[in-house]
Amino acid sequence: MRSASPPWPLRNPLSLGGADNEGDKPKSIGVEFAKLGWSATTKATVRDLWAHKDLPAATGSVANTTIKPHGSQLLLLTEAKEGH
Repeated sequence: MRSASPPWPLRNPLSLGGADNEGDKPKSIGVEFAKLGWSATTKATVRDLWAHKDLPAATGSVANTTIKPHGSQLLLLTEAKEGH
């Protein structure tokens, strides 16, 4: 999963991650928050920007998701505030 900073101001801390599958078979991809510089106990909301839908919240990592052959996915991860 590639990570990049968005060109507009958003809530912090956050991470914008994109993944693509250039292969001819479905591919399972996930990411641990430690690779984003977050702790393993960080809770985050997850939004699929291309599908325009919220995914289940995640703690410590985003579970593996399957990307179709020649497909891609763009996720916005936003650290959840305490009590949410």
